[in-house]
Amino acid sequence: MSAQFGKVVVIGAGTMGHGIAQVAAMSGYSVTMVDISDEILGRALERIRWSLSKFAERGRIRPEDVDKILKRISTTTDLESACTDADVVIESVFEDLKVKQDVLSRASRAARKARILGTNTSSIPIDELASAVEGPERFLGIHFINPPQLIQLVEIVVGSKTSDETTKLATEFIRSLGKTVITVKSVLPGFVIDRIVFRFFEAACH
Repeated sequence: MSAQFGKVVVIGAGTMGHGIAQVAAMSGYSVTMVDISDEILGRALERIRWSLSKFAERGRIRPEDVDKILKRISTTTDLESACTDADVVIESVFEDLKVKQDVLSRASRAARKARILGTNTSSIPIDELASAVEGPERFLGIHFINPPQLIQLVEIVVGSKTSDETTKLATEFIRSLGKTVITVKSVLPGFVIDRIVFRFFEAACH
């Protein structure tokens, strides 16, 4: 955990979102998960508890750590309130440009303190999303690979307006989660990971 990234907000509590929240909480961060209903958030917490119990069974964490980690995670349906005092915001809603732009627009206006605004998109061009962001120099792609709890690699995807300072801070944050970072500076469809995966799929189909 890095002291300069005290509070992390993850918007979207689905497969990727709750996994990212778990990773951050396991690394000592205070995490707030945001989604549109308490039911979705409740299911996400249940999945995190199940995943943590598996980590404990395999000796990767101590059994008593399960509840400690869960206590670092809070939930809310109020996006703006969650983002107000966030240091890092990661959007992880489903892959729809307009939905992501709406969420990022609202989050960036509320998260004036945040030094990192990230999107977990796996394919949408960063600059298309940045057009909706207040303070696009703080914005970049932070692409975790499914499942985030297990896969070590994370892509940092730099947009044309992303500042060097933001890229540096995002790299430090991701490394504080115990992850390996690759930085993508070119505008590549599918970035790096999905381009490689698509070639495997193509070969399998042939």
